[in-house]
Amino acid sequence: MKLIPQMVLVAVLLVFPVARAAAQSPKHPDQPPKTIDQWITELGDNRDREKQAKARDALGPDGSFGSKAVPALIDVFADPKKTFNFEIQSILVDHGSAAVPDLIKALKRPEPDIRIMAVHILGNIRPRPKEAIPALIQATKDTDPAVRGAAACSLSAVSRSVDKTVPVLIALLADPDDTVRSTAATSLGDLEGKAKPAVGALVTALNDKDRSVREEATIALARVGPGASPAIPALIAAFRKWPVDDSNRTAVVDALGRIRAGSAVPTLIAALTENDDDLRETAAYALGSFGPAAIAAVPNLLHLAKVQDVGTMQDTVIEALSKIDPSAKSAVPVILDAFNGLKDTGRAATSLGRYGAGAKAALPKLAALARDLNADERDREAAVKAIEKIDPEFATRQGMALAYLNIRLGKLAAVTLKPHPAVTEDQKEKIRALIAELAKVGQPGHGLSASMSGHAFAPLPDQTRWGGGILPNQGFKSSDAFRDLVAMGPTALPFLLEALDDKTSTKMKVRTSSGIMGVGGDFRGNPLNSKESRAIATEFAETESEKDSGLIRTYTVKVGDVCFAVIGQIVGRSYQVVQYIPSDIFSINSPTATPAMRTRLRAAWSGADPARALLDSLLIDYATEGKFNGRSLDGWDKGSSYQIEAVVRLLYYFPDEMAPVVAARLRSLDVGFSTANDAWMKREVRNGVRTADFLRAVSWCQAAPIQAALADLARRPIDPKLQELIPVAKK
Repeated sequence: MKLIPQMVLVAVLLVFPVARAAAQSPKHPDQPPKTIDQWITELGDNRDREKQAKARDALGPDGSFGSKAVPALIDVFADPKKTFNFEIQSILVDHGSAAVPDLIKALKRPEPDIRIMAVHILGNIRPRPKEAIPALIQATKDTDPAVRGAAACSLSAVSRSVDKTVPVLIALLADPDDTVRSTAATSLGDLEGKAKPAVGALVTALNDKDRSVREEATIALARVGPGASPAIPALIAAFRKWPVDDSNRTAVVDALGRIRAGSAVPTLIAALTENDDDLRETAAYALGSFGPAAIAAVPNLLHLAKVQDVGTMQDTVIEALSKIDPSAKSAVPVILDAFNGLKDTGRAATSLGRYGAGAKAALPKLAALARDLNADERDREAAVKAIEKIDPEFATRQGMALAYLNIRLGKLAAVTLKPHPAVTEDQKEKIRALIAELAKVGQPGHGLSASMSGHAFAPLPDQTRWGGGILPNQGFKSSDAFRDLVAMGPTALPFLLEALDDKTSTKMKVRTSSGIMGVGGDFRGNPLNSKESRAIATEFAETESEKDSGLIRTYTVKVGDVCFAVIGQIVGRSYQVVQYIPSDIFSINSPTATPAMRTRLRAAWSGADPARALLDSLLIDYATEGKFNGRSLDGWDKGSSYQIEAVVRLLYYFPDEMAPVVAARLRSLDVGFSTANDAWMKREVRNGVRTADFLRAVSWCQAAPIQAALADLARRPIDPKLQELIPVAKK
């Protein structure tokens, strides 16, 4: 049985008691006066989620008890009569550094279950509790093997020290318990290159009596990488000695590829000839990592490149060939013959790109893939990038740069922006006060919900569009400050960008009891907007704090994070601070925790004239058209979505400039009704937008040109379903 990896909290079936000491909670407006013991009991009631949520709050770091709850929570793991509640671990991790002293004391408790859980929790607390390192080292000498193994896991999670951690883990490779030795090897692998001093001990472990230990030692050597080159002879010997049906041989082949010592190439070539598809594919991938140093493998790889219908092996072999000998024209015909039957044409396209001018024969197939609206957009993008490497002039001549997209840029509206008055000191003070008010946000909303996504525009609640998630539209209501900031649009935008690093905590805490949650900085934009695309594509080195973030159980949303969601509603982007990713994975996209994200956002949306910059971006979105594949509106919808979000904001922020433009578009719409097959779809394509969505997006606007155009539509023969969306038609 494998022990818990240090970066992921995995439910361990332990048990918990009602705590021994009963501390009375002070009166609190949101919590009835209950003891810690009573709250712990309610936390274990899986039948009442609301009760559990209140218990988590009461026992957590922001509850009435503070760190006084920690000892009682630790006691929970001592009673084998109660069903283990995973929430206890989560709450203790939430307490962070405040829980560390009690957890260290718990390592001296007589109950093994308490010591095990204390060790695991110490390994998951962030920032890493360096003060716990001596106690964790001592725990690796515990009398209970489960504690020793858990300590190995957590020690490598807390300390990556070559001097302190590596010698302790090396010693555990000789532990009498199989699982402890296996976990020690895994933990050394987690240290990657820092585990180089352990190579000798890991080589010895390749001959361990336990299969799991041998496997984990092999994987650890692979993760050490080139620094493990002294292990090559032992790995080759293991490959030859172990039975042909031992799946660990595949791990050996992977290790030989990751270590990349030239002496391993003959063994990897030999592996290509074995009757094991997984082994052969792994060997091909490994040989590809050697580049030209594996030139001797080309004949075998060319042979395998012709073998079809074996999972992804053919794709892997083709990729390896392109990495080993990008000047070998002999591979290009083989790839082209196999191209249409490959599992991953995008990967093959990337491989062809490595041949440069030597793959000019592939241009017709690649161009066809790039323009195939029924192919995966990622494969089409790979085809475009390959064409740009093979023949840049052809790529320019054929306009390939954006050919892979499901959207294209139509005609931009020519709009003269009326002068906007300078922001007054009173307005500045008001905006900053509204941003400070965001600290009071305590309820999920659009962009702040782990259970749904979509588009919203706070000043116009009726313009909300559900995009997907666990639950449908939940009737979220934005706070007054959030709504007012969105309403101010370009006036507030510079101040919101400035506040992206405001780490003031809001009242909103995101939790996951059983899923995985991590902090990052993801956001998307319109690829036809060159300024936005350049900003998003800019690469930045990861900071030490980002490297140390790891996986988390809870996250308190910050003011700067809420500003990110506000900016999204202003510019017409569905910026998700809290993003649900099936299944049971949550991503926190936080500008306060991700400096590169702040820099990208500011580069995308800053400008000397915020109103002009916003108008220009919205006009690009308004001119973004979907490409019709001739069969369905799949992909085409992207263009419609950009237009819908843009027109709402254009009419709201720039009504005088945009009302005549949008009114002319309204009058040009086909709003008729037909029962003929595909008539509805063809009408949408002619209009260039989802007609019903467009009418909903503009009908709120009271500008005279808009209302007049809607009245004209209502007098024409019209689809009854569309007529219902025109307010003047109901009067």
